[in-house]
Order: sequence, then C-alpha cells, then structure tokens
Amino acid sequence: MKKRKSRGTSLLALFTVLAFILPALATDLTLSNRLQNSGGGSASRTAAVMLLPQDSGEHIQYMTGSDGLFCPEQPVTRAELAQMLSRIVAEAPHSTPSFYDVPWNAWYAPAVQKAAGLGLMTSSGGAFRPNDPATRAECAAALSPVVPYDVTVTQSFPDVGSDHWAWYAISRTASYGLFRGDDMGYFHPNDSLKRCEVVAVFNRLLGRSPDTAYLAQHSELSVFPDVSTDHWAYADIMEAAVTHQCAPHLTPEVWVSTGDAPIPAEPQPSAPTEPTATTLTDGPQRINGRLYWVANGQFMRNQNVGGLYFDENGCYTTKNAELDVLLNDIVNKLTDNSMSQDQKLRALFNYTVNNYKYLARPIVSKGATGWEPDYALSFLKTGKGNCFSFAAAYCLMCQELGLPAYTVVGASGEAGSPHGWVEIVMDGTLYMFDPELQWYYNNKISQKVDLFKMQPSQVPSNVYRYIW
Repeated sequence: MKKRKSRGTSLLALFTVLAFILPALATDLTLSNRLQNSGGGSASRTAAVMLLPQDSGEHIQYMTGSDGLFCPEQPVTRAELAQMLSRIVAEAPHSTPSFYDVPWNAWYAPAVQKAAGLGLMTSSGGAFRPNDPATRAECAAALSPVVPYDVTVTQSFPDVGSDHWAWYAISRTASYGLFRGDDMGYFHPNDSLKRCEVVAVFNRLLGRSPDTAYLAQHSELSVFPDVSTDHWAYADIMEAAVTHQCAPHLTPEVWVSTGDAPIPAEPQPSAPTEPTATTLTDGPQRINGRLYWVANGQFMRNQNVGGLYFDENGCYTTKNAELDVLLNDIVNKLTDNSMSQDQKLRALFNYTVNNYKYLARPIVSKGATGWEPDYALSFLKTGKGNCFSFAAAYCLMCQELGLPAYTVVGASGEAGSPHGWVEIVMDGTLYMFDPELQWYYNNKISQKVDLFKMQPSQVPSNVYRYIW
C-alpha cells in the first residue's frame, strides 16, 4: 500500500520550483516590456544580454562630459564604461554585487552594479577599480555578451593568442566590426581606449550613424570646447552626447530634431549625478592650460568678451597660433590656481622684466590698433624689443588670465617721447603696468622704483623723465 504524500510536502515542492522559475520569468517579462515600450516590437532574444532597440525614432544620449569638457583624448575609465553600458542595455541585472572600492553614494555605483550584475564587467579580489583606464581587452569582454549569437568568429590578431583570457571576446567583437587592429594587424589588448574611440565603438554596436549635414547646420550643438568640429570623432561624439529624434529605419541616419545641447546625466535615486557641464561658473576659466569664458553656463564662441576673442571652440586666441602656444606655455609655467590674481600678475610682470632685453624697434603711432601680436611674437622669440614689445607681450599674458588688459601708446618724459605701457581696470580702479621702464630702472638707473600695478595719480612725477 503506497503512502499518500502530505499536502504540506506537495506545497513545499511547488514553492521550491516557483522560487527558481519566477525570477527568470520576471526578467524575461521586464525585457519584453522594455523592448515593446521602446518600439522594438518582438522580444525574441538574439544575444546573451539585449540592447535597447534603436529603431524607435529616438536616440538617447549615453555619454556626457565633465565640467564642460569631453576630454576626448583621455582614457575611458572602468566607471565610465559601466555607465555607458548601463544606458544601452535593456535588461535588469540578475544580481547586485558590491565592491569595496565602489562607495554606495558614488555617481557610478548604480551603473557598476548593473554592469557587474549582468556579467558584462568583472572584478578581481573584490575590487572593481572604477578609476582605472579600461583596456581594449576589457571593453571587448564587456561588449561580447551584447553581440548577436549568430556572429561567426573570423577575426584574429597576432598579439592575442588563444590562451589570452579575452581571446574569444576580442575575436568575436572584432568579427562583428566593433574593433580594428592597427596598420600591422595588432590589437594591443592592454592599451587603454580613448573616450573619442569608445564612442565610435558604441555607435557601431548600436548601429547609430551621426547626421553630419544636420550637425553642420546646427553649430549650437558643439558645446564641448575641447572637441573642435574638425576633430575626427566630432560627429560620433555628438551622436553619443546629444539625445535626438531621427527618421526611423533610415540608413544613413537622418536627424529630425534635438535638444539645445547634450543632455546631462540622469539623476540616480541614491547617488550623486555624474559631473556635467553645468558645474562651471560664469566668467573666465583656465581649463587644461587654455582660457575659456563661460556665460549663463555656456562657453562663449566666435565673439569678443571684454576685449578678448574666443574662437569657434571657445578658446581665447590672439589669432596667431604660434603666439598662442608661447603665451600659454609661459602662463602655465608661472601661474596656478593656488595663486591670487595679484600674485599671477606679479609673476608674469617679473618674468617679462627679468628675461628680456631692450632692442630698438619701429615706434607705434598713437591710435594704432592690432599691432600687439606681431610685436609680442618677435619679442618672445628673440628675447628683445622696445617699450611697445614689452607692453604687447605683458598685455597678452594678462589677457591669458582672463583680464581686460590693453596697451596704451602715449608720450612721456621731458621731451614727450613716444612710449607704450599696459593698463587694466580691476574692481573699478585703473592700474598701470610698465615692464619696459621697470627693466630700464633695474638695469640703467640706480634709483629703485616699482612700476607694477600703479594708479596713475600715485606715480612719482620724476619716474617718466627717462624714456628710451
């Protein structure tokens, strides 16, 4: 006679089975809903990890800048790679792993949990290394699970043997067209991937191609001053950084409309947001050794601000590229953010006085304009010049600090000799700076004077009796 199983035992077995089935079912339902709601239609699985469909007529931004810059030549970090992945995949993670070097309130914490929970990125010894550059091998390994199942592996590289930990992922993603080798066919698996390079890879993965004609007609979208419109990856960066509407199912892509600028990172419920361009304050900003001007949170382009001209990339320029390099080298070597404005001005003044000598040059006529770059360039290259040369060089150095410096061509001395100096209005007060006359007193006259930051009414009457 067979024993009848108890009702409680049968229910326990049923719950045990459901405990394994329901999470997987929930994941498939979540994926199905996301695919259908985003215009992707069928939820049939074609890869180990599914991407958000890109054929709904809207391409969502998946990469941002930081403090107003894109930093295209910097390596993409593992945290940034995780953030990019989290924005393009359609699935929820199967688990939420934690890492001792990923603080719960870090801007990248949710993205790291998602990328690691889906198995796209891994750790070593419990450390995620969020700030380390992501290598080309690590990027390939992260993208391999989202590549379609039916990809035939045909690509190989001489520097990636079959015993390499990421051999299959590298060969698979390269066969899909995401990565390429160098001119010699080498993959360089341990090299880092630049931010400008990673957007090109992701755009290939997503099947997204920037509309270059639309971008050419909408220069206001070029908001990263360190990415000029002639940068090889400019269009790919805009594709990644600007949410835009496009005509569905068209190749190449045709943009229909966009927002006014790259969209900031979306807020995370339990973590600070990713740094964005909105953190910059208005006024002059020296960033990565170049001067920019921010107004209402935007970089000024192709316009004069306070007598300073900012080019199409938002960089201050004298309109002479060689001179720009020389001036920036000097300012970057002699000043830093720990110095006060007066300390910076003094350092540049002393440098001009102590490192150059007098040499007769043509006199600048009173009322003449636009002569400063030529005089400054010759002065900085030869180490010699007259009062107008000293004034031009120092004036342009001060402008590199974002100050509205200008030269003055006047008459001084007992005979009313032609002379040039620099003036700056700061906090409503006019100040004079005379580096050439300072050089003259230091080297030719025993009388000690200080011709740095003088108010005109306070200049001793006998100082200007000596004029070269």
